[in-house]
Amino acid sequence: MRKLCLGALLLCALLLCACQSTGNQEDQQAASYQEAMAKAQAIQIQDAAGQTVDTLSQQEEIETFLEELDLGHWTYQEAAPQTQPLGAFVLIEESTIKLGQTEPDGWMEICRILCYPEDTITLEILGLSLPFTLEEAAWETLAARLPA
Repeated sequence: MRKLCLGALLLCALLLCACQSTGNQEDQQAASYQEAMAKAQAIQIQDAAGQTVDTLSQQEEIETFLEELDLGHWTYQEAAPQTQPLGAFVLIEESTIKLGQTEPDGWMEICRILCYPEDTITLEILGLSLPFTLEEAAWETLAARLPA
């Protein structure tokens, strides 16, 4: 009987621990994207044609840009915009130096943020293309960085 009670108690504890959530799924995704984006060593600003018109390479500029994104307030959309993007922000980092190399092979894209009219973006990260709506203040800050 004692073993049965102990087993039931352990089973209940296991079930309660397994069902416990550590937070909102959207917050966890935003934190995951923020973590990936924080690795950026440079951010290319591209026009609608995909040509790089400016690059943010100072650590302070990159940190400010990431704060302005306000990832915690992005709203997922069901479908991506069907219009031409106004421009893009490409977050990049230097490739890892591999055994036998003395210099990195170049730059590697972390993610790409395509900006569309009406407060919408598409985040291309980890092989996914995710459409979002931004709050107006975050959108205006991003749009101001794009070439006219």
